[in-house]
Amino acid sequence: MEKVEAAGAAMNGTLDATRMLAGGLKQLAEHLSRAGEFLGGLFQELSLSKDADGDLRAVVELLVSWREVGEAQQALATRIAELAASLDRQAKRGDTERAQRLQEALRLTAAALTQAASGQQQRGWV
Repeated sequence: MEKVEAAGAAMNGTLDATRMLAGGLKQLAEHLSRAGEFLGGLFQELSLSKDADGDLRAVVELLVSWREVGEAQQALATRIAELAASLDRQAKRGDTERAQRLQEALRLTAAALTQAASGQQQRGWV
């Protein structure tokens, strides 16, 4: 039973780390999304024009590029948020799985002790 409890504790540490990672990724996604919204909306009215002279065209290209960086940040934020949600779901499933396995180990241990106490010969896995 000690090995089962040790495995449960190790799994619990992994699940805690997964939840911490999911929380950090969620915060990162929120920050990226806000920054992306800011950059994406900042230069929304600008567009590239072939009529602009060299210096103006270079400045407009730079600003349009920053807008595109903002759009890319928003797309990345969406993907990171999806990853965080997936990790959170996996951690919840892991909690359920761990609880089931520990409960089963306790049941089997109790059955083995009961059988040993009654003096019956052990058969199979029980």
